[in-house]
Amino acid sequence: MLPIKFRTTLSEFHNNKNTAIKLISFHLIFFIKKNNSKYPRFVVSVVKALDKRSVYRHQTKRVIIESLRKYLAVISKQADVLIKARKIIKKMQKLEIEREVADILGKAGLST
Repeated sequence: MLPIKFRTTLSEFHNNKNTAIKLISFHLIFFIKKNNSKYPRFVVSVVKALDKRSVYRHQTKRVIIESLRKYLAVISKQADVLIKARKIIKKMQKLEIEREVADILGKAGLST
């Protein structure tokens, strides 16, 4: 789980009036908006349309969050980031997701 200062809610993300940058990878979609807080804030969304079983949706969310935790120290910009899953992610795909997260953060200019 992410520390509280790095978390936001979906409604807070949508209430942010800045325009979003959309970055797409094979498993994930990132929406990035600028914010005025001291830290980057993240929200992960896994919709019910991917799988009706909550076990797999939560597992997908945990894999994404754990992949993201490794890069919190190198993220330098202040941004609100919404991460949407495009597919259900299994634990075996963790390394693949870590690479996707690193690539997208680098493309967005969030990591140094």
